[in-house]
Amino acid sequence: MELKRRVFIIGIDGADFDLIMPWVHQGYLPNLHKLLAEGSSGRLRSTIQPTSAPAWVTFMTGVNQGKHGLYDFVCRRSQSYDLQITNASHVKSPTIFDILSQVGGRSIVINLPYMVPPRSVNGIVVGGPFAASVTPDIVYPRSYFETLKRITPDYFILPDYDARASDPMMDYAEKLLKGVALRESLSL
Repeated sequence: MELKRRVFIIGIDGADFDLIMPWVHQGYLPNLHKLLAEGSSGRLRSTIQPTSAPAWVTFMTGVNQGKHGLYDFVCRRSQSYDLQITNASHVKSPTIFDILSQVGGRSIVINLPYMVPPRSVNGIVVGGPFAASVTPDIVYPRSYFETLKRITPDYFILPDYDARASDPMMDYAEKLLKGVALRESLSL
């Protein structure tokens, strides 16, 4: 079976339509306005614990926390009360990228939480938030790391907030925009 459709998904953590739509109607988000007008969108219910960690994994797997196994940013180590930071190895259900690979589809996944360590998929994965740093360990296939560094030598996962900058919020916003531009150059 040959898949011919392309799907482009943008996930914006913490951005609800109650925030987005007024800005779209006021003309502040022209590109998002175009995507909303020409694509498909809809309100989604969040996870029962509406936090980013389980919500991203539920998005990727289509199942609730009881099935995918990730409830928070941390979990207890087995046989202990010690905590550890959760990562992709804690996800117990197949993701949409796993399923797509099984039917011959190809994925390019860039800067998505809970993709580190990256799974073997038919395509490319560049892990996102919660990865410690930009190393070959966050990229699948590992050989793509050299391409990543060639295309975007100053690639970063999340921008650093500099409270000492003359305008810290503007500095942070500029870094966010630079991060978007870096990811756009990878997805070409």
